[in-house]
Amino acid sequence: MKKIFYILFALSLFSCSSNEDTAEETQIQDLQPDKAYIHYVDRPTSNLNTDWYYRFNYENGNLTKISGWLMGKNFSSDAHTYLTYQGNEAKISYSFDSDLTNVYTLQNNRPIKEVLYIQDFIQGTKTYTYENDKIKIYLKPTNGLSDYFVTYYFNPVTKNITKSEFLHKLQGADVELTTTIYSDFDNAQNPFKKMGLVSDDLYEKSLSANNFRKKEVTVKQFAHPSNGNAEIIFAATIHKLAYKYDSKGQVLLYHPL
Repeated sequence: MKKIFYILFALSLFSCSSNEDTAEETQIQDLQPDKAYIHYVDRPTSNLNTDWYYRFNYENGNLTKISGWLMGKNFSSDAHTYLTYQGNEAKISYSFDSDLTNVYTLQNNRPIKEVLYIQDFIQGTKTYTYENDKIKIYLKPTNGLSDYFVTYYFNPVTKNITKSEFLHKLQGADVELTTTIYSDFDNAQNPFKKMGLVSDDLYEKSLSANNFRKKEVTVKQFAHPSNGNAEIIFAATIHKLAYKYDSKGQVLLYHPL
């Protein structure tokens, strides 16, 4: 499963009290799927393959292990991603790359900071700001002159993501803006809620109450020396995903083929 630091991640958890369970039973526990085809997770353009799927393990309601790794055109079921939790920190490590580690600082069960380490050297940091119906993320690589700003926008009624903007700045000047519009949401509970820290694809999927099935991505390059001083708006790219559902209308991430 690809790990692209300069793009995105998040998670959500949930707790409830004892005597109020009957009155508060309308609150929904996050799902814990144990398998998922890569087609539904991070390779929607691929065909469904009986052997290409991730396996998920949980402890005390937390995702602790993912078995499976997608790298280019190859998939390994014997590679593992580990998540460990201590206090307000979550750490991600990899069986196939012992040099790479991601450490999150959590507050109210949400990430407020991420640090990427390679061989114990900090490669970059990411800070999160939460506003009404909006999440802002600032990404700063340790080396280089670039800064990255990500903003997610939400529908306050449905709690589903409506748009994201990814802005690349170089020495303070705008270089490129990627805008994504999310639509065609189903009515099913989101099965990705506990997976948001792991990758950019899962982060994006974890943010909403339901599941988007269409993304429209537009890229604008600003008039900047790195772009030949020419402003270009590229044609929108549309991505669609067709989920399968059980008899109760819930998404099936793994099913007979």
